[in-house]
Amino acid sequence: MRVSTAMEPFPNSNRLQFSKAKRCTVFYASLNESHSQLSQNSQRFRSQEIQTEMTLIFLPNYTA
Repeated sequence: MRVSTAMEPFPNSNRLQFSKAKRCTVFYASLNESHSQLSQNSQRFRSQEIQTEMTLIFLPNYTA
C-alpha cells in the first residue's frame, strides 16, 4: 500500500477532481456577495482548502 500526496493524481478515481470542482463551486458562489462578505468567505475558503488537502495526503491509494 502506498500513500498519495495531495498533488498526486489518483488512478481510476475522481476524488481529486471532485475536490477541485467542489472548491470552485464554493468560490464562485461567494462572488455574488458583498466585498466584506467575500473577504470573510475567502478566509474560510482557504482554511477549507488546506483541510481538504491534509485529508488527501493520508488517503491510501489502492491499485488493483
